[in-house]
Amino acid sequence: MQASLKNVYQSLHSGPKRRLARYPIDSSNNLNLRAKPKLESPSRPIITPADVRAEAPPKPKLNQPLFVTHTPTTATAIHPHWSPCDAVARYEEICRPTAPSCVEEHLDNPSTHGIGNALMISYSRMASESFSRGCVPRFNEPATYGVEQVFKLQKWMQEPTTIPTEMSQKGCVTWPLTQPGPMLEEVVQSGRGDGRTPTVGLHVRTGWVDSITERNGKRDLWDSLTCEETSLNDAGQMVRDAKDVPLVTLLEDAVTKADSTFGVNAWDLFVSSDAPGVKIWVAARLRERVRSVRHLNGEVGHNWVKGEISRDDVSLSALAELVLLSEADLLFHFGSKYPTSAFQRTLCQKEHVEFSGMPRHHLADMTAALRSNEQNVSHISRNINVVHPCHSVGASTVLACACMFKQSYSGQ
Repeated sequence: MQASLKNVYQSLHSGPKRRLARYPIDSSNNLNLRAKPKLESPSRPIITPADVRAEAPPKPKLNQPLFVTHTPTTATAIHPHWSPCDAVARYEEICRPTAPSCVEEHLDNPSTHGIGNALMISYSRMASESFSRGCVPRFNEPATYGVEQVFKLQKWMQEPTTIPTEMSQKGCVTWPLTQPGPMLEEVVQSGRGDGRTPTVGLHVRTGWVDSITERNGKRDLWDSLTCEETSLNDAGQMVRDAKDVPLVTLLEDAVTKADSTFGVNAWDLFVSSDAPGVKIWVAARLRERVRSVRHLNGEVGHNWVKGEISRDDVSLSALAELVLLSEADLLFHFGSKYPTSAFQRTLCQKEHVEFSGMPRHHLADMTAALRSNEQNVSHISRNINVVHPCHSVGASTVLACACMFKQSYSGQ
């Protein structure tokens, strides 16, 4: 008898902490669902794959076009000494995959944190344990913590068809675990380059999503802030690392390294960020200095937050950007588990450069000031370095400073 989602949820929370069921695969390479599963938790009710069915993901309502590509008319250079990495060949060479003998169902929710955190801390650990036992991991994740639309990795990623026998590299676990399903692959494919030149990846974690999205999913704090149309997007100065180095300086350093590695105007740029304004600013800054600049025009948010935005839209955007960052030949990023998990996904010999510190402290101070309804800039002055652009605002008010943040981070 099929169990309702409510019964599944209750049964999962009445048993031990670790819950999984194992099903053998017969000689014809078919999953034998009639076989009695080997349970790790005998006291827990048996839940078969038919009991918890992953619903087909609805078509996300992403902004159109999916990817925005800025290509200067003069960008015709083809890199003479570069060829794309064959990820499949590298997987077979390094990880020595083989056919699985069983499927293990993991019935816990791996994480309510971000996708990068979940991949590094939970999904990869569960998968490596299943791989070591010769099994394919299957994540039948229940709704937890009152979240109805819980993030489900295998709603977007394919279930592995082979398992690695060598897992000395983290990519041997993460790569087979994160092969895009049809819908995600369509988005990823639209964001790839032409395959003739190297791609440089840039991920800028700003904390914008943390500021606009509270735990309950409300986004009215920054949305309700009305700014004049004259407010400009100056993300290059507004976004700063922990040492107050502005994004424009960090970006120029990245361009210098990329030019020295691949040649001037001989590489493409893929920009990922939790702040749409950053993507827009970077594209405008570099569109004449690279072959093309690409970025996803999707929804930003947290995959674990319920509320006013579609979790499917957020998940699709975040996973597409993660896959594309993992395919970059050179990756620049701030310290964050998201780009780190993207880099760990690759099996190719690539380089990543981490900027110093997290660039979200000033934004957090500004958000705190708005929440406390302060009407002067004294709080911001105490917490933002004197070189920050907010100290040159003509009207010394929190509102004027906040509008500089909103335009630069949101792009609106």
